[in-house]
Amino acid sequence: MCVEGAGRAWNADPSAPSGGLDVDRRRESNKRRLFVMVAALAATVGSTAWAQQKTAVIDVGGMPTTLVSNPANNRIYVGDPAGSRILVIDGVQMRLVSSIPVPAVGEMDVDPERGVLWVSGLNRGQLVGIDTTTHEQHVYAVGPSFCPCGIDVASFSGEVFITRPGSGELLVFDPTT
Repeated sequence: MCVEGAGRAWNADPSAPSGGLDVDRRRESNKRRLFVMVAALAATVGSTAWAQQKTAVIDVGGMPTTLVSNPANNRIYVGDPAGSRILVIDGVQMRLVSSIPVPAVGEMDVDPERGVLWVSGLNRGQLVGIDTTTHEQHVYAVGPSFCPCGIDVASFSGEVFITRPGSGELLVFDPTT
């Protein structure tokens, strides 16, 4: 998942198969952008040099599957569903600094303006909001789904959008109400 801050955009075409907010198309677009950036960098530094360079390798153990970064605190959050935890990486020192136990790990997104990491555990019918400073958790019941589905935080409002492919719905969750 790519955190783009206030510049996020999605397909608002009501005729789109997803009903207007095409999260999968945006994800694919982000993957293409990342590939283009990597390809351009590889061409710049030379393919041999690129293949030999690594910034860091961080052994986090478990089964890391999802991740999101928070530019407000230079933390990278890595989901480990096998360990039912979120691993917290210091993005400057590139080292594991803590582990947050959670009920279930699915997709994640961060709201840097409000300091909340959102984790979907929809196969358990839960959405977890985690304070990025204190790690205090608030668990919200949002109804069961068949998977830990796509999640995105609208930086302009703080609302959390969650895809629910089993029901064909897009859930809009407002944590302030």
